[in-house]
Amino acid sequence: MRDVRDALMVARNSDGKLIRRPLSPHLQVYHWPISMALSIGHRITGMGLIVQWAATNTIAQTVVDDDKLGRVISLYAVVFFAGAPIGALVEGSLATAIGPIHTLALAGAACMAGTFVFGRPLTKEG
Repeated sequence: MRDVRDALMVARNSDGKLIRRPLSPHLQVYHWPISMALSIGHRITGMGLIVQWAATNTIAQTVVDDDKLGRVISLYAVVFFAGAPIGALVEGSLATAIGPIHTLALAGAACMAGTFVFGRPLTKEG
């Protein structure tokens, strides 16, 4: 079978004559629209983001001493909620200056640098 359109079945009509009919018209015409593929990718990315947020919050609460937990979590909340608008402003200005592709490459490099700097094992000594 070279193509999906070659998937035929042999059947008989009401007169008893053999006819060749397509197996399913949906196999011939259906393909994923780009919006559906992007929607599935967006949902998977969103789930990963939620898991990362929960993991970061859990690490912050387990590593910090109990007497400093309120201060650290409040600072974490400020950075978490203010980081997106300030980052969008900086990246928008940078994209105007050097172009969006170079801005995204620079942001990716900054994320990788942050991974190497902050990616050390998080252990609680004591």
